[in-house]
Amino acid sequence: MIEVYFNKFQIETDKKRSENIDKLKEFVCTDKQPIISFNFDFKGKPFFGTVTETKFDIMPVVEGRNSFVPVLKGEIIGDNSSLIVVKMRLHFLVISFILFLTILILLSILNNMNNGGLIILPVIYSATIFFYLRESKKYKTKFENYFK
Repeated sequence: MIEVYFNKFQIETDKKRSENIDKLKEFVCTDKQPIISFNFDFKGKPFFGTVTETKFDIMPVVEGRNSFVPVLKGEIIGDNSSLIVVKMRLHFLVISFILFLTILILLSILNNMNNGGLIILPVIYSATIFFYLRESKKYKTKFENYFK
């Protein structure tokens, strides 16, 4: 699967790698979540996902109905004073939905020779980019605050 990351940022800390991993585990629910369920138990933690000894792949717990929360994938580099490198991207299902919608609109344009769908595509792309960037900024700030 191709993963395209749209945002990347770094956090420099004076803590050891193990301390940063412990800090991550404080606010990330690492329990295995069921595939189909409507009542997830995240134990009051704002993020969920996996955390290993040097890497993490997490997502914010969605508050309300929001499809634009970023997926955060990162790595902790260094032993004594470490650097946390975080990359953010849209969730795979959002990208799939936009691709499906694009194909549907393009097929309808080919069949009907009506260009009205072309007006909708830039609106959908612009809205997706706007809402994703807004959520990314929010969760970047939230994530950075845990390591200050």
